[in-house]
Amino acid sequence: MYHLFYKRKELTDEEEQEVCKKCQFCCRYMIEPLNADHSRLEFLKAWGGHRIVTDGENVYSIKPFACKQVTDEGCKIYKERPYWCKQFKGGDTSNVWIPFCRLYEPISEDEKFEMLKKMAPPPLGIGPD
Repeated sequence: MYHLFYKRKELTDEEEQEVCKKCQFCCRYMIEPLNADHSRLEFLKAWGGHRIVTDGENVYSIKPFACKQVTDEGCKIYKERPYWCKQFKGGDTSNVWIPFCRLYEPISEDEKFEMLKKMAPPPLGIGPD
């Protein structure tokens, strides 16, 4: 589950706004949950234009679909943007966004190892004492 290997960057509100303004992934791509069987996933893969991802529990389709309000400089209606846009926080909203959200960064190999050690079950106690 790839989202386990990212952490949120420590940024001020101003820095976060700059990162989002430069990235705009959330505003340029649509991520939709797929309740699809194997044949539907094969179809989408063959059709192209989609990227199929999972958060370990659900399957999603990512496709280019830019909001008509987004420009290279940012959102044309940022101060009057819809409620959903104000509430949406990329990777904070859903784990499936994390690898694409620049508010997150991959954790180091040492951090991965320590995290996985904490998640591992205790030893079984099998063998000589």
